[in-house]
Amino acid sequence: MYCDLQQTYANGTLTLEGEKEEGRGKVPFDPFQRSTSVMVGTELYSATVVNILGTEQVFQHHSFSAVRTEHRQSWLNKPSFVHLDVVPLELY
Repeated sequence: MYCDLQQTYANGTLTLEGEKEEGRGKVPFDPFQRSTSVMVGTELYSATVVNILGTEQVFQHHSFSAVRTEHRQSWLNKPSFVHLDVVPLELY
């Protein structure tokens, strides 16, 4: 599964630009699976499934070296992801 990062719409035509990027762990395989993501600067954080069966749900930070939760049913047992938000390091 791949997703394209850039698109341009001009004169009634949608054009995809840029390099293709692996979409696994960023978007669900099934559009009916609940997932969410948030961009913080240039960093992507996602909560979705990472296998085609939809049985392995993870929170993942996509960067040069990806970091994700371990698959443990006691941590995430059939979750329905709906929203991610940024919590600043300092709250005023």
